[in-house]
Amino acid sequence: MEERIPDIGGSSISGYHLHPPPKDHYPNPLFDSNTQPITFQSKQGDELSTYVVHFPKDQIYRVPHPKNAEIFERYRNSLAAGNKRSVCTRVLWIIMILVIIGVIMVITLAILKKVFSPKPIVFSILNMHVTNKSRIEYNIFLKASNPNEKVTASVARSDGGALLFFKTRILATGDFPKLQQKRSNSNIIHLNLVGSKVVPKEIRQSINGKKINHQISLNLKMKFHTDMNLGFLNLQSNDIDMDCKFKVNTLRGTGTRILLQNCVVN
Repeated sequence: MEERIPDIGGSSISGYHLHPPPKDHYPNPLFDSNTQPITFQSKQGDELSTYVVHFPKDQIYRVPHPKNAEIFERYRNSLAAGNKRSVCTRVLWIIMILVIIGVIMVITLAILKKVFSPKPIVFSILNMHVTNKSRIEYNIFLKASNPNEKVTASVARSDGGALLFFKTRILATGDFPKLQQKRSNSNIIHLNLVGSKVVPKEIRQSINGKKINHQISLNLKMKFHTDMNLGFLNLQSNDIDMDCKFKVNTLRGTGTRILLQNCVVN
């Protein structure tokens, strides 16, 4: 129930004198003549009366209902859970895409290897001559042929290099040079092998002897690494052990000829 307040211009109601405040006391323009607060003075302190006072709506502050806080908390938690699920989903998709790409690459490489099936480089000994210096040097000339029509081959030295044996004894050692073999192409390789200080009697006789025909059987062993490439794609990588058994007519001067040979690549 709303009880109207009588004229407040200095009149009294039930023992109370009502006085309006000064005009500059409430500078807020929202207060007008109809909504000015009222001050009370009581002459009869033990009498109680009830009055209705009007306030502007923008001066009334409401506290949100506790249910609103619960709803907002549930909404915020649902957003956080949704973000976590979204991140996990993205990570799973990225992993799946990478796995699929890897499987495709492996299958493609396997197909290319099966279709082209690169063959190993073929080696043969062309010539050999010996120089008798302070230490004997054995110069061996090899021919390296790439039998593949579409695959290039690159050869790199590896530990061990090249070893020349007489029976079971090492005659000389040296390095195997780097080599780039184009498709269906061949190269000449020069091996310069330096002999050991101690030379077997048969080898010395063949080098210094007067006989034109003093046959010697030798064994050349080499280790190197090969890469078979189709463009930028590596089809095959192998560590190669090559074993060449050969026989020469003599080691004297420049008259050395290769009588027979058998080169095996492992």
